[in-house]
Amino acid sequence: ACALHQEDSDTLYVIIGGAGSGKSVYLLSGLEKGMKLFSTETVHFRFDEGKIIWYMGSLVDNLRYGTLIHDFPRFLPTGDIPDPLSRWQKKVAIDLSEFRAPQETITNPRAVHILFPRIEKGYEQSVLSPVRDDRKAAKNLFDNITQKIA
Repeated sequence: ACALHQEDSDTLYVIIGGAGSGKSVYLLSGLEKGMKLFSTETVHFRFDEGKIIWYMGSLVDNLRYGTLIHDFPRFLPTGDIPDPLSRWQKKVAIDLSEFRAPQETITNPRAVHILFPRIEKGYEQSVLSPVRDDRKAAKNLFDNITQKIA
């Protein structure tokens, strides 16, 4: 999972999914919209005396060159760029710490939104579909957690 914080509304967005699901696309899109980075990998939290405390994670992300070249050139590092045939296989570690949230912990944010991205061909724009069934939300969380444990 990765996470973004929208300071003005004190909203934490936690983006959960496996490799290639689209987490980095949501992350970079949020940064372009002015959100602050809270973690590029592994979002940690704990319950403490009726509070939920969220802890800042990694600020470096491994991104495909193709994603950077075609969709997010602002984040593309200077230097050698792989040939067109290997741009979608090769990744580069990008330090995104200049976009980080100012605080290393967030206690009881006003709202927490959990996103389960899925990349599909044929869509020009993002399509958001709220998960209103608690059982489906729990299954999505369980499936992601068991992938990490495995």
